[in-house]
Amino acid sequence: MAWAYISLKHEKQQEEQLMSSIIPAPLINKVKQHYLRSQENYKKFGKLGNDKPEDLLEVHEGVTILFADIVNYTVMTKKLNINALLETLNELFGRFDDASDRLKVIRIKFLGDCYYCVSGLPPEPPPNPAEACVDLGLKMIKIIADVREKNNLTIDMRIGIHTGKIISGIIGKVKYQFDVWSKDVDIANKMESEGLAGKVHITSRTKALLNKAYDITPTDKGNTVPQFKDQGLQTYLVTPKSEKRQKKKMVA
Repeated sequence: MAWAYISLKHEKQQEEQLMSSIIPAPLINKVKQHYLRSQENYKKFGKLGNDKPEDLLEVHEGVTILFADIVNYTVMTKKLNINALLETLNELFGRFDDASDRLKVIRIKFLGDCYYCVSGLPPEPPPNPAEACVDLGLKMIKIIADVREKNNLTIDMRIGIHTGKIISGIIGKVKYQFDVWSKDVDIANKMESEGLAGKVHITSRTKALLNKAYDITPTDKGNTVPQFKDQGLQTYLVTPKSEKRQKKKMVA
């Protein structure tokens, strides 16, 4: 009897851990209730529940969104055998997840060579979501530099960050998937594609929220990219404040 209880408790813990790895904590209870209602409906009527989609959606203001892409990903896939490729990606994304957790940034998902996340969602947002994402972006660049050197690769990170409004939530009735949507999410994605390898590319809206010392260099993207120009956004490249100081010391 005791063993059955321990085994059941262990299974529940594993279930909770699995759910929390793909769904933010505040939505887990909603998903459970949605699932139970669907199952009850199936037993009674032979079909899944008809919960309104908005029941699992939430609107959040002042959220910072980060998109990151591995530069030269295709070259890496051709150079490494399948086992080495999986090992390298697992190390990269695992270290990205560790850094995200420490900075209280929520990873949404990774798709191939793309990794994206948000900062500022409840229940425990960081003190400054914009700085958390910028710090994460800079950390990701350092992580991939370490992996690049260790494995003799040519990979790098291109990172785009923007701050704004998002809709977050769960879609699907059987296979649940957490995601975020909005015009500001699209802008963050565009920031990544318009960025430079080894740099963190931020919008003026994110820059306005930074209090820490960073080296920030303006770009002309706000005047040349319609998606930014239409929104009145200027863009900037960020490097850690200490990085330039170290370079100056090396030159001296």
